[in-house]
Amino acid sequence: MEHAWFGKSEFRDGVSFDNATIREEALFTGATFTDRGDFEGARFGAHAEFSRTVFDSASFEHAHAAGTLDLGHVVCDRSLKMGAIE
Repeated sequence: MEHAWFGKSEFRDGVSFDNATIREEALFTGATFTDRGDFEGARFGAHAEFSRTVFDSASFEHAHAAGTLDLGHVVCDRSLKMGAIE
């Protein structure tokens, strides 16, 4: 997909963006994931922003960011996996 704009969205069940490719902007600023947010193997293009996002649990393992990956002020209640981000 070209753009993903989900700022201030609420995801109540598990959401998977595993192995997704977002070529330009991925904006999840201020989103809430009340269950899991999976971004394992996701490929982000120019800019991916998750600042002020609230996760119950999330995984960014093996994610790739060609540009900026902003995870500032992320809140995670249970687990946040970030192994091998490129």
